[in-house]
Amino acid sequence: MKVRVFRNLHKSCLPVIACEGEFKGKVIAHVATAYLHQCRMVIHEKSRQRVIKERQKNVHSFVEGDLQCAELINTRYPVLMPPNTTADHPHPIQVRYNPYERGEFYRVSDGTAIWTADCAEVRTDGVWLEPAH
Repeated sequence: MKVRVFRNLHKSCLPVIACEGEFKGKVIAHVATAYLHQCRMVIHEKSRQRVIKERQKNVHSFVEGDLQCAELINTRYPVLMPPNTTADHPHPIQVRYNPYERGEFYRVSDGTAIWTADCAEVRTDGVWLEPAH
């Protein structure tokens, strides 16, 4: 199932938005972690500029991909969710995004911009990738 996942700054969880199906565009669940394949890191630049201007954060960045598994907190609609588990292998490469610093997700270790990934683990403490093979 193709979804968008972002960090809720107020509730310390990750809302999951459906990108397809009956509940497309709606928050279908809240999770503690989400494991995605074929990921895109998305930033809406116009909204990012509003964040910079007003100094008030809004939802304008997220990771989009195919949801493989998740550490489920709750669901909001009767959708078929993937297994309620965590990733079965490590994701040691940390990726960050800060709208005040840069207009892209970037690898913490060396500052390389990241726009896509084969798989990512999205957690409340950031986005983590597995090493490229």
